[in-house]
Amino acid sequence: MDKVTNMAEETPNVEAQDPSKQNSPIELSPYAVESTPLEGECVWNGQVYSSGAFICSPSGRLMCNRGSWWPEGSC
Repeated sequence: MDKVTNMAEETPNVEAQDPSKQNSPIELSPYAVESTPLEGECVWNGQVYSSGAFICSPSGRLMCNRGSWWPEGSC
C-alpha cells in the first residue's frame, strides 16, 4: 500500500468505509486517545494516510491522529 501525506494538499474525497477492507477507527470521544498509539498512520479502505492527513468522507472531514480518524467538521 502506498502512503498518502496530504497535510498541505487538497483534502481528497473518499468513499464510505468498506468493511471488507482495512480501516482505522473513527473516534468520537476524547477519552479514546488513551487507547490509541502515540503515533501512527491511519487506513481508509486499504489506503494508508500519514498522521495529520485529512480526508473528506461521506460523514464529513476527518483528520488522521494517532492511528485513528477524528471528526474535523464538514467538507
